[in-house]
Formats: sequence, C-alpha cells, structure tokens
Amino acid sequence: MPVVGNGSDARPFLVGMTTKALLRNAVRDPGTFVLHLDATFKLNSVGYPVLVCGITDASRSFHLLALFITSQLQEGNYSAAHLTLRRIYARVNGMEMRVTYVLGDADKAQYKAFRCVFADSQFTYLMCFYHVVAKLRDRSRGLSSELVALVFRGMYDLHFSQNEAEFCERKERVLALWDEHVDLATFSVYEKAQWLQGNFKNWQWYCTPTGYPTTTNPVEQFNRALKRDYTHHHQLKMGLLLAQLLACCGHRSMALP
Repeated sequence: MPVVGNGSDARPFLVGMTTKALLRNAVRDPGTFVLHLDATFKLNSVGYPVLVCGITDASRSFHLLALFITSQLQEGNYSAAHLTLRRIYARVNGMEMRVTYVLGDADKAQYKAFRCVFADSQFTYLMCFYHVVAKLRDRSRGLSSELVALVFRGMYDLHFSQNEAEFCERKERVLALWDEHVDLATFSVYEKAQWLQGNFKNWQWYCTPTGYPTTTNPVEQFNRALKRDYTHHHQLKMGLLLAQLLACCGHRSMALP
C-alpha cells in the first residue's frame, strides 16, 4: 500500500503519475534535451500545487514526463518527486536517468533537490531569463525611468553575449557604467550577488545549446493547455483532479509517434 501523506508538515502529501510510454520517450542522449520541473497552481480545491516534469528538444517541443501533486514546495518534496521519477524510470527503461541541462527558476529548494538527486550527473542549471527579468523589474521599482532603461539595456546586452569571453567583457563595461550612478549602488550589489555569481548565474544565451529554449515558455504553454482542457479553469476536488491528470498522461502517451 503506497504512503502518500496527509498534507501535514510531518507527512506531506505527494502523488505522482506517468506512463511507460512517456518514460520510454525520454530515453535519449542527455545532451539532446533540457529537463524542466515547474509548479502550476489553482488546479484543486485544497490549494496543492501540481509539479509538471518534462523535457524539451532542439525543436523546442515539450514532452511530458510525469505529473505530481504535492502539498508543499520544500526541498524534501522536490527530492521525493525526483527520486520517485528516477526509480520508476530505471525500472521501466532498465537504465539510470541522466541529465546534462536543467532549466528552472531561482528556487533554492528546487536547485538543492536537483543537485542532491542527480549528483551522479554533471549538469548545468540554466536560469529562465523571463524569471530573471521579472525579478529585476521588481527590484528596480523606485528607480527613475532613465536608470531602469539603463539596467535593462545592460542585462539584455549580457544575455545575448555570444560566448563567455564576450560576456565577461560586456559585464565589466555594464558594471562600470552602473557605478557612475549613485542610485544604482544597492542594485549593483544585488545584481552581482544574485545573477553574476552563485547558483543562478547561467541565464546567458550562450549557456543553452543552440535551438533549445532559454525560458520556461514550453512548459508554461503545457500548463495553460492543462487548465484549459482538463480542469476547464476550475479548482477540482482531489479525486477528480487525479483522474484528469491520469487522463492527460494517457492522451500524451497516445499522441507519441
């Protein structure tokens, strides 16, 4: 009898679903796909988020791998979902799941879970550039319109660097320009600490393989389709939601070539 938890801090709720076809579709060279894990909300009446796990290929097509309903978005919940996915993947495919690229947000719990569960994979944690822009927009509130324009012009120049050497050159130039403005002193410190070093620094265009997405847009499109076609933009009771998510996995399986 599986233990799914009751939603408390001591026994968090976690239920996952997938199919053999979805798991077998993910058997490919680790360097040929980007792994996504994204939380979507407002699907059930108790407010539990749904974790959408999938991969994108060089054509930027999203391939569903598994769906999880969880009561919390803590490191332990992410780790449990990853461990379960790796276990069932190995059982179905007879091999361990390996990843080279992971794309996500600046979520410390999610990052730590990936690093722990996929410790045997030398992967690059890519940042969704839209997430970076959204955080910068929040952080730049209170600045003058001229300084905001200066900040985003510099960030987009950095994002579209062709290689690391060009990025380093542009970074020095951008930071020097920001240092000329006293009102950007605090912002510049934040930028260096959060986005230019540490775990969430890989948001530049050249970090992502050619043709692959630099944002979570493919999985966001899937999330919109999930709410449109399976929950009809309603917050369902848990039993009905489970049935609809299982149906989604089944339909995605049948659509595979």
